[in-house]
Amino acid sequence: MQQTNQSWPLLAVSGITPLTTLDFPEHLAAVLYTQGCPLRCVYCHNPHLLESGPGQLDWAELWQFLRQRQDLLEAVVISGGEPLQQPGLADALATIKSLGYKLGLHTAGTHPKRLQQVLPLLDWIGLDVKAPAEYYQLISGRPRMYLANQHALQQVLEAADQGLAYEVRTSVAWGRLPLARWLALAEQLSQAGVANYVWQDVRSTSGYQALPGPTPQQRVELMAYLRTLFTQFSWRNG
Repeated sequence: MQQTNQSWPLLAVSGITPLTTLDFPEHLAAVLYTQGCPLRCVYCHNPHLLESGPGQLDWAELWQFLRQRQDLLEAVVISGGEPLQQPGLADALATIKSLGYKLGLHTAGTHPKRLQQVLPLLDWIGLDVKAPAEYYQLISGRPRMYLANQHALQQVLEAADQGLAYEVRTSVAWGRLPLARWLALAEQLSQAGVANYVWQDVRSTSGYQALPGPTPQQRVELMAYLRTLFTQFSWRNG
């Protein structure tokens, strides 16, 4: 796709998944991947999206794609990178919503003020909580991001009380922290009121090599325990 000037909301998009059943629960969705992220997670799955820039895909063609698939797709998910880094996010979401799509967002909650602005537009949100407070910089590569993430978590839980569907998830980098630390994070999130929580084994395209995770028997035991903490808990294997 070629860059062109457009008068409608600009969002720096550099990738698209045209059809997925995984990124918006129980809905056929397309995913738009925004360019730029303030974090530098050790296991980043999309390192080519880290640096800020104009994006590689043309909004006019994205708009045409979404219009043509109104009878097929049910939802559009904005992922990244970090979508909240995009100043045009709220306008873009409102424009996409005008086509009748449900809206989803994948975020690490890096910009709580911008999150507060877009939450009323969303039908579903997936919030990444990277690590316990004392290890957040180790995992995310940036200082003080834990505070922003905690603020975002509170916003999401308050929106959930008003009916917003959500999941909170943690990419577990085995060997980076002891198992006890990951379990402590899960317990803290349960105590904070999180009902829907996901562990996902790290998938990385940046060269990071995680150590082997729990054995199959340990996984069974951990699943049994974690399911006592949350209304819904799932564990995704890479």
